[in-house]
Amino acid sequence: MHAFEINLFLSMSASLVRIAGGGSRGRVEVFHQGEWGTVCDDSFDVTDGGVICRMLGFQRATSVFTSTAGTGRIWLDDLKCTGQERNIFECPHRGLGVQDCSHSEDAGVACI
Repeated sequence: MHAFEINLFLSMSASLVRIAGGGSRGRVEVFHQGEWGTVCDDSFDVTDGGVICRMLGFQRATSVFTSTAGTGRIWLDDLKCTGQERNIFECPHRGLGVQDCSHSEDAGVACI
């Protein structure tokens, strides 16, 4: 990939994930089918969080946690990133929208 293509890809990827409320720490939300939703904390670890942080332009994740409850769909569950992925949709997971969670299990991340 050329530098322009990489920057465009990273810019597009960042629009698919956010930290609720902005900033570097909070509930992880992903955009799919025109709707923002959350990520379940089942098996969610600092490797998964690191992929999200890098998508958002940060270096890495310092911690992951169960966040305050979000609303809407829970889009991702049982993420199993290796840390080499460019975005969380490349990480193995149960399938978009396939989950056995409630919003009391919404994942959060702290990025630096």
